[in-house]
Amino acid sequence: SPVQCSDAMREEAEKEGAQCSALTNEKGVFSFPSCPCGTYQLVPKYHSKDTVFHVSPASATVKVQHGSHVLPTPFQVTGFSIGGRVVNTKGEGIG
Repeated sequence: SPVQCSDAMREEAEKEGAQCSALTNEKGVFSFPSCPCGTYQLVPKYHSKDTVFHVSPASATVKVQHGSHVLPTPFQVTGFSIGGRVVNTKGEGIG
């Protein structure tokens, strides 16, 4: 039978300011297997030294109760930005 969320459990998680992260699999699926009951803000991010992916929506609010929750609107990469230098075959900057 489903586990009921307690107010004490939710309040304790809020006090701790719980933050966590997850990586997607090859299909873009992610999960948080042991997440206390409560309301959470999911913010998709990916960036490396020279690349930033732009994702829509920029965030999603989810209310975790018992059982699974699937986002009604999936996160989608809408663009990306790349930084760096353009060099010739000798490694010299161009322009």
